[in-house]
Amino acid sequence: MSEKFGVGETYTFKLTSEARHSAVAYGNEGVDVVATPALVGMLEIPCHMYLMERLNAGEGTVGTKVNVEHLAAAPTGADIEAHARVAIVEGRKITFDVEALWGEMVLMRGQHQRAIVELERFFAGLPKL
Repeated sequence: MSEKFGVGETYTFKLTSEARHSAVAYGNEGVDVVATPALVGMLEIPCHMYLMERLNAGEGTVGTKVNVEHLAAAPTGADIEAHARVAIVEGRKITFDVEALWGEMVLMRGQHQRAIVELERFFAGLPKL
């Protein structure tokens, strides 16, 4: 499996932040900047997209670890670039170095790990509602 994922390979995701990404949308009234949880979500996307291009039928990915620092603020409406670089491949676990940028400003930086799962088995193991 590890031959599908090359250490050093990268993936970039771009988006213009919206009101739904703001700290206000997360309940922090009066703080109209891109929220920490929204940035974390933006960093997950390029990791997931990189993996999805390399999975077998019936496989998916789930996040297992996030270790990031929120370094700077960006206003709602900012164009954000989220970068992921494969750092470690350990069987079905892939760790990425991640970074979110607004222009040249680093907004968030750290690592995100995802695991590759067999979807049928994964969903069969979930508790029933």
